[in-house]
Amino acid sequence: MAQINATQLDDIDTLIRQENDPEKRNVLLILQSMTIGLIHVVDTIESIENKVKAKDILYTRKIEEYDTTLAKGRTIWRVLTVMYALLQAGIVGIAGYSYKTISEIRDMSYSNQIKLEMLQQDLTNTKNQAMITQQELSDMLKDHRLIDQNR
Repeated sequence: MAQINATQLDDIDTLIRQENDPEKRNVLLILQSMTIGLIHVVDTIESIENKVKAKDILYTRKIEEYDTTLAKGRTIWRVLTVMYALLQAGIVGIAGYSYKTISEIRDMSYSNQIKLEMLQQDLTNTKNQAMITQQELSDMLKDHRLIDQNR
């Protein structure tokens, strides 16, 4: 009970029993009833206050846990963001290097193709010249035999 103990209520009961005037007795009964009601209200409020304090402590702990978890989540998010950015930069670098290498290979292939065509053309020209030369040799041999026969 809040601030009024059982002996004080007993004292009020004694005063009510000793009072001879009915109006004063009724007023004392009403005051006693109000006092008891207020005591119950105060006890209920104290009980609610204790429960609210306990809930507040629990809520504060939960908020601290939430803040800790949130801070960890933010840290993980930042780390993942940096890793993702590095991964993207690496992929872009590899793609650029691959494009450059492929371009160099394509250019070398084109250059080699042109050289091969030139060599094939040279080979064809050489064969044609060799044929002409063989023909000329044949003609020369024939001419030479004719000259030998005529002598």
